[in-house]
Amino acid sequence: MASNQPHHASSFPAKGNPYAALSLPNFATPSLIKKQFRQLSLKYHPDKRSSDLTPSQHAEYDRLFMDVQEARDFLLDHEFQKQKQEYDDKLRSELLRKEEEERREQAMSSKRRRMKQDLEEKIRALSGQKRSGVNDKNKNVDETFEHLKRDGMKRRQEFGTSQSAMEEKIRMKEFQKQKDYLLQNRQVRIKWSRKKLGGQSEDMLAKLLQRFGPVENVELIGDRGNSALVTFQNESSCDSCVDFYQTSDELRAHFVGKKRRQREEEKEEENDDERDAYVSMLHHRNSDRDRESVMERKLRQAAEREALLRKMEMGEEWGDDDDNMDIDNDDNDHGKERSASANKKHRVSSSSTTTIGQQFPPPFPPCTSSCRGPIEKLQELERTLLKDLLSVEQIAEMQV
Repeated sequence: MASNQPHHASSFPAKGNPYAALSLPNFATPSLIKKQFRQLSLKYHPDKRSSDLTPSQHAEYDRLFMDVQEARDFLLDHEFQKQKQEYDDKLRSELLRKEEEERREQAMSSKRRRMKQDLEEKIRALSGQKRSGVNDKNKNVDETFEHLKRDGMKRRQEFGTSQSAMEEKIRMKEFQKQKDYLLQNRQVRIKWSRKKLGGQSEDMLAKLLQRFGPVENVELIGDRGNSALVTFQNESSCDSCVDFYQTSDELRAHFVGKKRRQREEEKEEENDDERDAYVSMLHHRNSDRDRESVMERKLRQAAEREALLRKMEMGEEWGDDDDNMDIDNDDNDHGKERSASANKKHRVSSSSTTTIGQQFPPPFPPCTSSCRGPIEKLQELERTLLKDLLSVEQIAEMQV
């Protein structure tokens, strides 16, 4: 399996925020990190310091110089890429949590104001009763007021706790859903033929698929041992992998999640368009045939028959040339057998050519007492010429 574990441990983020160590905002770009690192390195470098610094100031500058170097390595080196991604996700989660807490405080403050107004109205009502009532009644009113006050505080706390828990659950669910969606965009599911590729390990598959881009993880799935889930570092690598193995008979690759459903919908739309175009073409062709008159249809069929006869005549001529070439080229040890076969073939072809040559140009049938039209004469001539090549049913179907 492809591994991104670092060769040596980093003191960040255990030491603190690496962005803060470089005096940068969170999620700063690589170019900004490099620029700030150069400036701070020149500031804290032992050869660039002022000569009037105290020993304690030199020690502080040495510590800052080491922190700057370690923060830069953690944010830019490839071996810490996975740890940096996890740290960035943690920062984003804390930022979202802080925004949700501020919004909840604003929402809760308005509810507290309404509850405070209710309590003030009850206090005014109880105060009026105190002025007009007896001491016992005043005592009961005070107890009622305290009970209401405690009950109100308890309800506010319960409501705030349940509301915050529900909002946190919804927020975490949405965050996980978005995280899974982004992860699935970088994943493909592959399946290979065990007869052609054999057994494949995770490392072998990672090396095989590195041609499309850096491979982050390979996980074998299924019970048959010929399927795996591959995670690339870049989303574009998935498109290249699926397109490359689209017509392969050794290995196939498919998208996963929402991207796979989108690709299937696109293919269905393309198939629908092709089917509609084919149906439209057939409808157009049938419409053209329906608009033909009887005379136009007969003329078209006569032209097709004439083209077929010319093609058959040209085919006989090419066959004679090929037979002659076979006879001239038979000079090896097995030439006698091939020559005898070729000569026999040549005699059959020659006799067929002689027969057809005597028929071209064929004479029209003589006009009998029941003289027929030119179309009938042409059909009779076709039956005479093609009776040795085609069956009666095929000739009749061609003349329809």
